[in-house]
Amino acid sequence: MFKPWQVILFLLVVVLGVVGFIFWYYSSPNMMAKPDTNTEPVAAVPTAPAPAEPEIGPSTDEGLDADLASVDAQLKVVDTNSASVEQSLNDKPVTQTE
Repeated sequence: MFKPWQVILFLLVVVLGVVGFIFWYYSSPNMMAKPDTNTEPVAAVPTAPAPAEPEIGPSTDEGLDADLASVDAQLKVVDTNSASVEQSLNDKPVTQTE
């Protein structure tokens, strides 16, 4: 079996190896790169203009009827989807036969 001084020496070598690796890693040239000392002012980045709000003009009965028909169609699709989900949630298990 190992003697206590051998275990202590082994642990000391491992600890020194880890500390040495960490020191080497953080002292490598890539880690010590100097920050850019360019002091020129940075030009302002142009921002995209805000989207224009849609113009609200006079509404006609035909336009409103078309919008209502579109909303009704979308609601019917949502209704059929929710009915499908309800059916799947209330699904009864089928007995298995061999």
